[in-house]
Amino acid sequence: MWRAVEAQVKREERLDKKTVRQLVKLYRSAPGADDAVGPEIERRGTQARDELIQMLDTVPTADLGGETAETVELILQQRFPSAESAAALERLRARYPRTLRGSSDLLRLTMLRAELSGQWNEAWQREHEALSPGERDLHFCELLLASARPGDRVVFLVDAANSALRNYYIAKRENNPILQSATSVKAENFAREILAVPDLASRSGDGVYTGHLVLGALANERGDVEAAKRHLIEASKTPGSWRLNRVGPQWGLAIALLERGEREVVCEFLDNVKAFTKWAPAPAPTPKDELVERWKGIIRAGGAPTDIAWVDEWFESNLHRKRRRPRAALREGQPPGR
Repeated sequence: MWRAVEAQVKREERLDKKTVRQLVKLYRSAPGADDAVGPEIERRGTQARDELIQMLDTVPTADLGGETAETVELILQQRFPSAESAAALERLRARYPRTLRGSSDLLRLTMLRAELSGQWNEAWQREHEALSPGERDLHFCELLLASARPGDRVVFLVDAANSALRNYYIAKRENNPILQSATSVKAENFAREILAVPDLASRSGDGVYTGHLVLGALANERGDVEAAKRHLIEASKTPGSWRLNRVGPQWGLAIALLERGEREVVCEFLDNVKAFTKWAPAPAPTPKDELVERWKGIIRAGGAPTDIAWVDEWFESNLHRKRRRPRAALREGQPPGR
């Protein structure tokens, strides 16, 4: 199918006769069009790249969020990975930070910076392939962290802190005390760096949550229950984020504290995370209000939720949809357990 579209575009449009501006317009005009147009733009080399950069630099402010800027940005990232393209994308972000949409665009630009800086090279790749799957994830997070712009660093710190904590639990499960110690140190360092970011709450709700949650999980592992409780409550005071509002918090530390009998602090945590709900104007009750109140009732009655139940029910509350079949994961009156 794509070959037929590509052939049709080449036949009807005579791409070699088009200007760069006309090619940009065609690039995303139909499925498969980029397969024909992209190679033609790339064939024209640095002259086309420089014209694309000039287009991007001169896009009117009112049009920075439009299709033209987005298409030029995509072509530069995919067809002309170079220091000149990276600099142009940096200027674009300075003019209109939201033009690079979401974490995937930020990831592509950061990977480009890693490649151009020489941090991503054959030696790094050999080291990467020698690691276990869990360690590879952390290794990649650290590469991105080293290549991030200062203003983007907190985004990659969140991923690195979460990855280091996951690797800590893997090492603990595999009875690898050396790796367990190394990953706990990394997780703590990443979390503390997150929480040291100035004006963190206005910059990253995920950062507030992750920084405190990681420190709380490590404190709980050391047996410092008071510190774990304190960090759980501080984590719940995050202003929220798209990911937290939609997917919900990570519940592991709350469940671990329930296993220690700390029911009231988990109920306080639940009261605080109700602020994540954005689906109905106050004071009307929201699906999450009702969900949290039900969970608190079960907890105070001696029951305990499982991680799966909390994730599933939180997500379903976003959809304003009742369960067709209630899960038996919230077990009233039974001892705490995962």
